[in-house]
Amino acid sequence: MITFSIIPKSQLEGATRIDAEYYQPEYLDMFNKINNFKVNNVGNICDILRGNTPKEYGDFEIPVIRSGDLSYGFINDYENLLKAKNENIFFLKNGDVIISSIGFGSIGKVNIFFGENDKLATVAEVSVLRNCKINPYFVWGFLRSKFGQFQINREITGATGQLHLNTGNIANIIIPIVKNKVGQEIENFYKDAERLYQKSKELYAQAENLLLEELGLKDSTKFLGYISDNDLPLLYNSARLFVYPSLYEGFGLPPLEAMACGIPVITSNNSSLPEIVSGAGIMVDPYDSDALAQAMSEVLTNKRQYQTMVENGLKKAKEFSWKNTADKTIGIYQELLKKREK
Repeated sequence: MITFSIIPKSQLEGATRIDAEYYQPEYLDMFNKINNFKVNNVGNICDILRGNTPKEYGDFEIPVIRSGDLSYGFINDYENLLKAKNENIFFLKNGDVIISSIGFGSIGKVNIFFGENDKLATVAEVSVLRNCKINPYFVWGFLRSKFGQFQINREITGATGQLHLNTGNIANIIIPIVKNKVGQEIENFYKDAERLYQKSKELYAQAENLLLEELGLKDSTKFLGYISDNDLPLLYNSARLFVYPSLYEGFGLPPLEAMACGIPVITSNNSSLPEIVSGAGIMVDPYDSDALAQAMSEVLTNKRQYQTMVENGLKKAKEFSWKNTADKTIGIYQELLKKREK
């Protein structure tokens, strides 16, 4: 079945794109629904800024939110964020709407900063909507809705192979102009939800402590929270065993880092992890606590198996060096050039 759209000539005047994807019928249907309201472009409603990428990360004081961090429901928790030196810093202001503008999987994610000014920084891969003429919480809510997300997806470009959402594209997004009451209701909803989230964290911490007390592990268990890149090597090399029962991984860098430090790895048998640790680590069902405990016991009590896993892990880690990645990438380009010459 052929699907097509009929576009008025007036709509194409001054257009920067005339490809079929840009004028999909579902996009046009969404536009018709939005245009039933009084609308304006984001560029006319808010100042659109870009963050700055800090010069140095490490054991510093300023938390930095990057594009991937916008996937979190709330961004007011700083313990899991990288910390940066106070140079080349772009600080967020209370009420800033922030949009991930680059990166596969995170591009187009929208969040809002609700907190004290000049405490949280962001990077160049993040766009910031500031000084909005309508309630920023409504802007946040609309851009996260299907009506906002379809426009964001429509404006993403990838001419150079990397996906981009430029400030000029963000400015083109249209947004309904609603009564102040609507924006205030959304703001109240967000702040109530954030308070409940913080309360749930407190209750979760209390539940953790009760469980550790019940198991007799309170004095021998520590929850370290965020660990800086500078401290990770020391932590890995101080460990006897690295246990990583992840439910899903895009790549699986932590097990690879542990093997590179000579630490035996026990991890999950799902997603990309078998490719990372196969032949070097032990893989178990992350939902099977008995199998996980058995694997840990075997490794820690069998010296020969322990040493074999250390040696195989070091060999496996070498397969994933950046040099190998570069060599394989060059090989692909060379193969393509040969095909082109033929």
